[in-house]
Amino acid sequence: MTARDTTAGSGLSGSVSTVSPGKQSKRADTLQRIEPQRKRKLRRDYTTEEARKHMEATAIYEVDEQFESTGEVPGFHITDDSAAEWAIKKIADRRAELARQEMVIKTMISAYELKLSKLREKAEHETSNLIGLLSLYAETVPMKHTKTQATYKLPSGTLKRKFGTPEYNRDDKVLGAWLQSNNYSGMYETVYKPKWADLKKIIVVQDGKVIDPDSGIVVEGVTAEMRPDSFVVEVE
Repeated sequence: MTARDTTAGSGLSGSVSTVSPGKQSKRADTLQRIEPQRKRKLRRDYTTEEARKHMEATAIYEVDEQFESTGEVPGFHITDDSAAEWAIKKIADRRAELARQEMVIKTMISAYELKLSKLREKAEHETSNLIGLLSLYAETVPMKHTKTQATYKLPSGTLKRKFGTPEYNRDDKVLGAWLQSNNYSGMYETVYKPKWADLKKIIVVQDGKVIDPDSGIVVEGVTAEMRPDSFVVEVE
């Protein structure tokens, strides 16, 4: 039974066509010629602006991936606002991460400082009574005296009593006036101290020299070195 007979017998209308091997080969050759042309047309339809955006997105993705991996992007330059925004966001991310870790570390430091404080209190409490007993014992043994202290040596340490010294609380203005009125000429000195806050308001710097702009006189005793400009990034 032929293909046509089978179709008729099944109650379906139409016919089954067959393609010879030669025609199949010819169709394949035609498709091979048409496909590159279609791709070229698609590339022409892909506008310059879309291509630019695609390239920028791809470039930023690659830069971001390298930065996250190494923290550096050799050869990368910021040439537009999009790249600048990316850089600012990365700075914000890093600063936020630093702040987070800093908070964690400070919390840990506070915890250890508290623990250390308790250990010190414990040690001082446990040793203070023993130190008091040793101080009483030192009064019963022959100690070696000098001008500033008395000592008693033992194999494991030395008992030492330091003699008290006066602690002076001075009022230099009153003391200086008293020295002057009582002719202690070698016991005081006259000091002239510049009012720098006031002087700084009137002087200017020219060619590395500090000058009084009213008189043009170079101010001696002070030099100026211009600090370089600074650049900061403020993250919103």
